[in-house]
Amino acid sequence: IKLAPTSYFVVPHQYDEFEKAQKDEFLNISKAGKEQIGAEMHGTVGAVAVDHEGNVAAATSTGGTANCKEGRIGDSSMVGVGSYANNSTCAVSGTGDGEYLIRGVICHSVSEIMRYKNLPLKSACKQVIQVNNKAIKGDIGIIAVDKNGNISLEFNSERMLRAWKEGNKKPVVKIY
Repeated sequence: IKLAPTSYFVVPHQYDEFEKAQKDEFLNISKAGKEQIGAEMHGTVGAVAVDHEGNVAAATSTGGTANCKEGRIGDSSMVGVGSYANNSTCAVSGTGDGEYLIRGVICHSVSEIMRYKNLPLKSACKQVIQVNNKAIKGDIGIIAVDKNGNISLEFNSERMLRAWKEGNKKPVVKIY
């Protein structure tokens, strides 16, 4: 595959939007130093899987946060936050406002609740999103699968794009 130069990936419209956001940020000093929570869209792509032997896997790719504060750390690359997999419990991929995913170590929390409270996957996911993080003001969501192929898709936002496929069944796609 022929490699493209970095300049190939700079789209003029996106660069113009970036410059506008930089200018707006500079002009509106009241935003300075505040966390960037509550973004309008998330572009995270997550995947969880289980094989025929019960081995689970999770992966998460960030959509990123445009014009983020210098030094901001994204959640997707953090094990236990953006994704987590443990054959004795489950595989989980998280999405949403990264600051809340980080604070709650969301994906690892699902696994540990399953382990210590001996809860099934769906109950553990609901516990983490709807109970433990009920008071947060941001959006968070997870997709998860356990070693038996049970799936759970839990979120506190109005919508979370998600899809899944089980064996020979038709794929399912949901938005709301």
